[in-house]
Amino acid sequence: MRRICLLGATGSVGGSVLSVIRQYPELFTLYGFSAWSNIGKTIALIEEFAPKYVVLAQEHPDLPLMFPNVEFMFGEEGIVDLAMHEENDTIINAVTGTAGFLPSLGALKKGKTLIIANKESLVAGGKFLIEAEKKYNGSIIPLDSEHLALFDLLRGKESSEIEEIILTASGGPFLHKEINETISIEDVLNHPTWKMGMHITVNSANMMNKGLELIEAIYLFGTTEDKIRILIHPQSLVHGAVHCKGSHWHMLASPTDMRYPALYALFFPETPKEAPFGIYDPTREPLEFLEPDEKKFPLLPFIRQVARENGVLPAVLCAANEVIVEKFLEGRIKFYKIPDLIQEIVENYPNIANPSAEEILIADKKARILTLERITFKGDDLRL
Repeated sequence: MRRICLLGATGSVGGSVLSVIRQYPELFTLYGFSAWSNIGKTIALIEEFAPKYVVLAQEHPDLPLMFPNVEFMFGEEGIVDLAMHEENDTIINAVTGTAGFLPSLGALKKGKTLIIANKESLVAGGKFLIEAEKKYNGSIIPLDSEHLALFDLLRGKESSEIEEIILTASGGPFLHKEINETISIEDVLNHPTWKMGMHITVNSANMMNKGLELIEAIYLFGTTEDKIRILIHPQSLVHGAVHCKGSHWHMLASPTDMRYPALYALFFPETPKEAPFGIYDPTREPLEFLEPDEKKFPLLPFIRQVARENGVLPAVLCAANEVIVEKFLEGRIKFYKIPDLIQEIVENYPNIANPSAEEILIADKKARILTLERITFKGDDLRL
């Protein structure tokens, strides 16, 4: 029985992980989880899974009385403590944003298996996570469908065999539409193939998500940005591909359902002996692959530049984007202005070569302040 610690249990990815745990109660137990501020879901999950530990944003005096067998922890420190707790076997980090970096780092320093959906951890501090994985004999398994596909496809292959690796992208709701001032929040959140949380859906609509995944892949697979190709795949069925020398390709296809990567990641290195969520037939529809339009999606070439310059800029990119997406969802920024605003914040931030982990966290905080100031004091033009 594996003891699972799920960070971000009430989000969309967390829900997929819980579906797998429900399917295999004889193999996995939810030993602890973080739910931050969703008290209704917290109560429901405690009643269903009877965890030993729960982390919330702040204290709720009624909960310890309702659940005397649960140990409650609070705040960001509580999440880190839970991730590092000796009794947990596997940490699943499904929180949003760079708040996931320290829990990821702490789990690896305890030599734990880290199943990671929190892409900002790797983008901002991937160097430190990979170093901790090796130094403390931990293990990183990606949970994003694209990186998990590549993780599987690259197993057993030497880097000398690889011509390039391919990240696929749906193209989002604006693949065949113009991005202009008329686009509404509802338009942006209407993703054609995936059901996701609001922040990642916004990131998918302007390809920010794919840019972040490019930087993730650099760290996860020990490669460089010029070895990573991004292709639009509107059906979202092929999640990754490897182009090997000798002109042969290996691809991995599965449905647009995060339960499938969650199932694979939790069972790794074994393979489930059944298909609890149905059998996928890739012959049901044609598969298309297109080159992305970098004029329509300017964040793609810009993030390649950020990846090359590295330093603290990936952390600044993540922080600025988190703030900007939040303000977009509040109606304070027009969608089509997001790329220019992100580029402005990142380009004006002084880079630091070979930063420490502390310098990355400082850059994250400063970038958030700068972005908020930019929106607050020069915000009138961003709503037009």
